[in-house]
Amino acid sequence: MGLFGRQSKMDSDVETVEAVLPEQYEEVPELPTPLSTTTIAKGVTVTGTLHGEGIIQIEGTVEGEIDLTGAVVVKETGLVKGPVTADTIRVAGCISGDVVARVGGDEFLVCMDCPVDPRPLIDRIHRSLEGEFEGFPLSVSMGVATTDDGVRDYDELFRRADVALYHKKRGGRGGFVFYGDLTEEERGSLLEGEHTALSGIDADEEGDASPADR
Repeated sequence: MGLFGRQSKMDSDVETVEAVLPEQYEEVPELPTPLSTTTIAKGVTVTGTLHGEGIIQIEGTVEGEIDLTGAVVVKETGLVKGPVTADTIRVAGCISGDVVARVGGDEFLVCMDCPVDPRPLIDRIHRSLEGEFEGFPLSVSMGVATTDDGVRDYDELFRRADVALYHKKRGGRGGFVFYGDLTEEERGSLLEGEHTALSGIDADEEGDASPADR
């Protein structure tokens, strides 16, 4: 965020077990050592908090939090009922909970359910991250996209948050911008060319002596 603890659960018709496979999940890049792979098989339910290092491949169900230094791979039959934090997350199945993951060198993604006005929450998150780290000032730029207008597609929400983040970085480090607050002109101008917050803006900022920005 190695051993990880869990509390086993017996379903009415399925026995809860843990299968450990010796091979690595080769599609996941740059994993920390040890490169152990734990598979939660189809039809298996694991209850509790899973934490540690390596790879967890989920074909069954996890009811609880996953906090992993490594990768979480949710297969088509996989279901996670709880928050997930990991270096790499690949989802073909379903995660019912908040997700925190690294999506670039110093870029991070937070995906969460917020049934109330998200602005106070985003403001608290932003203020909790800014400050100093080992004597160095740290600023945080955030782009936010919501499902208020009915958009629920992950790729489109990611794109909108990325556009909002790019707008914030172009306007100055530190703070947050909601995609919904951008005008059509601002959204259109940001889509010209290939730059986004995750594919070019950091290269434009090389040599900048201002505080570290994440």
